[in-house]
Amino acid sequence: MQHIVFYEPAYMQRHQHIWVLRGGIRYKSILGDLRRRAKLTILMSRLPPGSDPHRVSLEDEFGVHFVELRSEELINPLLADEIAGDLIAALKPLKPTVISNLNGRGIGFCYASAMAAEALGVDYVWRMGGNDLEARGAKAEHLLNPFWGTRHYFDRLVQERVAAHVATNIIVMSERERVRVASMKADASKVHICVRGVDQTHFRPAPGRILERCRRLLFIGRRSLEKGYDILEGAMQELASTAPTLSASFAGTFDVGETGNRRYVGFVDYADLPAVYNAHDALVVCSRSEGFPQVIMEAMSCGLPCILTRGLFHQDFEDGETCLLTDPTPEGLAAVIARLAQDDTLYRQLAGNSLRVAKEKFSDRDNRARYHEILLAE
Repeated sequence: MQHIVFYEPAYMQRHQHIWVLRGGIRYKSILGDLRRRAKLTILMSRLPPGSDPHRVSLEDEFGVHFVELRSEELINPLLADEIAGDLIAALKPLKPTVISNLNGRGIGFCYASAMAAEALGVDYVWRMGGNDLEARGAKAEHLLNPFWGTRHYFDRLVQERVAAHVATNIIVMSERERVRVASMKADASKVHICVRGVDQTHFRPAPGRILERCRRLLFIGRRSLEKGYDILEGAMQELASTAPTLSASFAGTFDVGETGNRRYVGFVDYADLPAVYNAHDALVVCSRSEGFPQVIMEAMSCGLPCILTRGLFHQDFEDGETCLLTDPTPEGLAAVIARLAQDDTLYRQLAGNSLRVAKEKFSDRDNRARYHEILLAE
């Protein structure tokens, strides 16, 4: 039987909601019944308490063995080789056959995993959450900080290329990322698209609800510049006078409050997310950088039309058919929102197509089976 070791972010007591998302939902959704085909270990530099209910569930129901790794957690490129050494020392007695990750990780951690796998002569399966370089660059640009062309950038660029070269298989979330990452591999067939998918018994249209028009927009995500929350804020300010019936809700790491046509509802528990989607008419993802966020799959599974950043999603969706695409500017986004709000026929078509696409592509059961095949190289 194979032994898969997943190198995961440290447990942080002060960010309990993050662990609830990872340990309580994300890891379980990905692992499924994998314990029947492989021994499973999660390696972390700081473990959740032994009595933590999500850890207990992962151990008892999903067959996960937790191991503590004594290593750095806050990383810069200069520490990546040190972390690789720590990983090698920790992994040797575990005797893995595959090293991988469940949560998306920064390039330095992935490079360290690749170096450890190469040193131990085992497979490395890299699950990419998104383009880490692009995300860091977009954030730095917005803050007027140097990144592109700096030593910090080039160190990470080299680490990404090395990790991609070493990886046995690479899992990405979108066609755009597949094309980018395939250019780093001698064998492009080793780069696979496989999203996590969603539980469509949980995320589904509210019984009896008929989607007829767009008035209430929804943003779900971190209050982080790469997510583009400020772009939607700017668009709503522009629409305040010309489209007074429109409103937008911001859910995630936001302080609760209300400003004009914008409501900030804060963090929403997983159990409550379907009700939040079904209380709105459309999802907005106006990120500056992104992999393939879970919120798109969740919203479409609830039948909501989506407005998405053009440069990030034009290879995965068809503008005007399965979504509306927008430039990541307040002016561009405001124009697309106004178009959707003014055309009820288009709105209803997009709602129907969202649900169709979700059923065809975003089932967690189907994607989990494909993920296990890639992970085990079957």
